[in-house]
Amino acid sequence: MFPVSLNSMAVLRDSFLNCYLSQKDASFPSYELDGPFCDLTQKIWVDQHRIMELILGKDFWYQNNDPHFRATHGLVYMKELTLEDFLNTARTLEESIEGSLIK
Repeated sequence: MFPVSLNSMAVLRDSFLNCYLSQKDASFPSYELDGPFCDLTQKIWVDQHRIMELILGKDFWYQNNDPHFRATHGLVYMKELTLEDFLNTARTLEESIEGSLIK
């Protein structure tokens, strides 16, 4: 997991809105949010941080010696995959999306 500060979130949003102009108003990728993909990304990061806040306790974050952890407002989870695992996961996701469009 990687901590994300408010500044990092602002940089992400600014980069997305200035570099992916055609995607600013796209309804994809989620029914959860009507807006830019970067807003959904930030929502997920904040939700992931809230979960870890419950698990580790607020003191871990707000009284941590590391300033990066104290400034954290979101978390990015990373999963290590082999190439084969990644491709299998991508195929499964692709098939589930294709299947949902046909139904």
